[in-house]
Amino acid sequence: MIFLNNKFHNIFDNIKAEDELKKNTYDFVMSKARQKNRLNFVATVFTTLAFLFAMGFISYNAYFTKTAVVDVDVNPSIELTINRFEYVIDSKAYNNNGAIVLDNVNVKNKPYKEALTMLIDEMIDLKYIQDAELFSATLQTDDKNKNERLMYLQEYINSVFVAKNINIKQEIFEVDSDIKLHSREENLTPAKYMAILEAQEVDSAVTFDSCREDFHQRNKKTCSQLFI
Repeated sequence: MIFLNNKFHNIFDNIKAEDELKKNTYDFVMSKARQKNRLNFVATVFTTLAFLFAMGFISYNAYFTKTAVVDVDVNPSIELTINRFEYVIDSKAYNNNGAIVLDNVNVKNKPYKEALTMLIDEMIDLKYIQDAELFSATLQTDDKNKNERLMYLQEYINSVFVAKNINIKQEIFEVDSDIKLHSREENLTPAKYMAILEAQEVDSAVTFDSCREDFHQRNKKTCSQLFI
């Protein structure tokens, strides 16, 4: 009888041990699962943040990548750098009159057509347009659709002057990257740079320095007729 009791006691002890083993095993597995879930959560957070950072970096680069440059001349000479979204990401004045205009209007991060309208409005207010005989603009871009972009630029500028009932001669054309580079080195818009080059062929007195600032007031004999 004692033997049977001991046998049954051992059996119950084994069952109890198996239950404790099962419970410990379950607790261990659940602990690892929770730990894995925490690691997965942290990994997911870092992955998401890395993705957002990468997308932000790509978007930043895309936004601030130059795809075109539009230069305008009335006598204020101004350059607008444009991104692929047709927004102005930078502007530059090539002379004192251009600096005055840009001091009065903030064209950065504006759609470039809106920026052009703002510039023209300011030039009208400052009497630059009224005193000018020619409005020049150039487009420099490596875009495969450069002809379409030039056409849109021409049509838009003309529509602005028509809407304001201003009759002024317009020359709006495309220039290549070499002309743009050399004109910028001379601190001139491409239109003015090319006009001076043409003038130099017939008059050696014409220089970039003598014609840079104001065609109508400085060195009148050599510079005043270049855009007429």
